[in-house]
Amino acid sequence: MTKRIHLLDALRGLSLAGICLAHFSEQYLGNMEPAAFQGYARHGVLDTVAEAIIFILVRGKGFALFSFLFGVSLALQMDRAREREAPGQFYPRFVWRLVLLFGIGFAHSLLYRGDILTIYALLGLPLLLMSRAPGRWLLIGAAVLFLGAPRIFVAATQPPMTKAELGAKEAAMEGQAVRHWEAVTDGRVLDMVRLNLTDSLGLRNEFQFGAIGRGYQTLGYFMLGLWAGRRRLFELVDENLKLFRRIFRWGVGVTVGLPVLGIGLAAVAWLASGGGGGRAETQRVVDPTNWAFVAGITVYDLWNLAMTLAIVAGFVLLFRRQQWQPRLLRLAPVGKLALSNYLLQTVVGTFIFYGFGLGLLGRVGSSVTMIVALALFAVQTVVSRWWQGRFRYGPVEWLWRSLTRLSAQPFLGAA
Repeated sequence: MTKRIHLLDALRGLSLAGICLAHFSEQYLGNMEPAAFQGYARHGVLDTVAEAIIFILVRGKGFALFSFLFGVSLALQMDRAREREAPGQFYPRFVWRLVLLFGIGFAHSLLYRGDILTIYALLGLPLLLMSRAPGRWLLIGAAVLFLGAPRIFVAATQPPMTKAELGAKEAAMEGQAVRHWEAVTDGRVLDMVRLNLTDSLGLRNEFQFGAIGRGYQTLGYFMLGLWAGRRRLFELVDENLKLFRRIFRWGVGVTVGLPVLGIGLAAVAWLASGGGGGRAETQRVVDPTNWAFVAGITVYDLWNLAMTLAIVAGFVLLFRRQQWQPRLLRLAPVGKLALSNYLLQTVVGTFIFYGFGLGLLGRVGSSVTMIVALALFAVQTVVSRWWQGRFRYGPVEWLWRSLTRLSAQPFLGAA
């Protein structure tokens, strides 16, 4: 196994640590909380500090890194397919692989509506169509998405929402939030599944492809990862050291500089609104035609992008150092079993917070859940290392691979 694979697995393990912290911070709610339970994870100063740390360093970065590595993986799989398979075999097999991933994600979404696997499966199809696009077009396309072109188009072409429309939207969102909260806290599993099948679809679509645009950002990270994989950045690290150093410096600079711009934009929006009035009635509703919102969320996305790239480059530079590499490699076993560990985090998290388990949603604060998340991830690193010494794949990875190949794959034996 090459150092490049070790490096990518370690990066994937780091991304899972971020996802675990982010999901435990929101206590696996996966939804907007009802107005009566705003701030449900803040019970004191320590919780506020913990949430600030997670927001600045973790939220939006774990998913971004995970998405970026999905694109890298596609590039690697295509390289291997050229060596092992006849022309034309890879694309049907990869589409079937995405269909299976969607099925796994769909089952996962019945338990936790914050699932990302179904989104990965859907966005994997356009990524596959781009797999032979010139590298510069991948970078241009990713830049267009990160600069918020889809939400800018919506804001420029749709009329502003009226006060009545905003009120109706808020009432609908509040009703949906109350139903979801009651289902997960009461432990009504069948109601929760039914709501995740029906009631949440509009909200999920809004989050992924509406004004928030998480799905567009995900595709952007896919494209960046595909470009990086095709350039063999993680295979030829030494040859690309100057690029990694430049990305690190640029990422850190933008990470520090963009909050200043964001504060300036917020100040302009505050002054334009007359000094802060008028938020009480619609503060939880997103109007996609509000240019202050469009600018703010775009700056936030660019900030996440800059920090994510700085994390990737900084990790690679540390990985090259002899004293750091053994420490960072402890993350690799978790990354090798990424799918199984991602789903296991959901099983543990929902059991802790939902009513069918311990029912601690809203009863503990972020300072506690941060410790629990770190403890769970620590256990996963130990168990993953033990597992890979005895089995070739994680349990879900083995199932996914076997169904992809339509035959049972070898399971026993060290990875």
